[in-house]
Amino acid sequence: MLLIKIVVGLCLVLLLAVCELHAAEKQEREARVKRGDPPKNSAAPSWVKNDGWLRTIKWRDDDNCTSWTTRLFDTKYGNGNYAKGPNSEYNKTQKDCVRGGLAIQRE
Repeated sequence: MLLIKIVVGLCLVLLLAVCELHAAEKQEREARVKRGDPPKNSAAPSWVKNDGWLRTIKWRDDDNCTSWTTRLFDTKYGNGNYAKGPNSEYNKTQKDCVRGGLAIQRE
């Protein structure tokens, strides 16, 4: 009987600990949204960083992230032959450029 009480008590302690962890994660997520931090899943495709495209398409003096991303995708896929909508490679690359996630070579 004593063993059952101990096991039940330990289960309750464990359950409370898990609930506190979930509450802490939820608070962190809400704080990140309030701060305006970008979501973590909008990184540029791996081919942009790994296949030498950052060295090939260099940053010009009059460039911004939109014009640089457009030149990159025009070079890879042809003039306008790519999707620009939400969750597209173009959109993710452009967002990663704005947020400073790309080490673009300067001319």
